[in-house]
Amino acid sequence: MDRRNIVLAALRHEESECIPYHIEFTRQALEQLIAYTGDEGVESDLGGFLHYIQYWGWPTEIHGKPEHFIDEFGVIWNRSGADITVYLVFKRRDSRI
Repeated sequence: MDRRNIVLAALRHEESECIPYHIEFTRQALEQLIAYTGDEGVESDLGGFLHYIQYWGWPTEIHGKPEHFIDEFGVIWNRSGADITVYLVFKRRDSRI
């Protein structure tokens, strides 16, 4: 069974050869792990099952509307809540949502 099918089996709550996992490290933790193991390829050698793509864009603050930001997709984010690390989707610029 390949990695893809192991993940799919787990999602279907079926038994498989192993439990799929994903692991990632902070830069500091990875440097310490490499120093400890002496293996610069240790991260890929662990052979995680999941891959993902992250969006690293940053919304632009809307002039005259404090704590409201707009991203490249036209989504307006309201960051005026109690937890300022969380953005709430306010609306899209074209108002289709």
